[in-house]
Amino acid sequence: MSLVIGIDPGAHIGVALVQTNGGAMIWQHTYKGFDAFVADTSRPCCERAVIQTPLFDGKTPQWTKSAISLVKNGYTSGLIVGYMMGRGVQVQTMPPTRKAGMKMDAEFFKKVFKYDGRCSEHARDAANLAMMWRDE
Repeated sequence: MSLVIGIDPGAHIGVALVQTNGGAMIWQHTYKGFDAFVADTSRPCCERAVIQTPLFDGKTPQWTKSAISLVKNGYTSGLIVGYMMGRGVQVQTMPPTRKAGMKMDAEFFKKVFKYDGRCSEHARDAANLAMMWRDE
């Protein structure tokens, strides 16, 4: 069983634990900020995480929000990457992927990830990120 945590940082941080070889989401949650994310001791752990970052290879993606929002998301992403690495988790970062099937409506997501519960768009994005783990 290959378990990966996907993390979609921002003002609301979506987190999803996914069994990547079966495409099933096992657990998900949306946090209101980094402090809430760190404080949750009930969050499941695993050895691998894919974390979205708005900054990559010295470039930024097309950004439709304010520059302040870009900086805040970059800062939160960096905090999460450092936190997870400090806990011994292997981390891969992923830039935003536009038009790559990342955005799924709730009904389609339930079918793809075999998940019957409710979850936020942030958690759905996190589940899709987890599926992008690549063994190196």
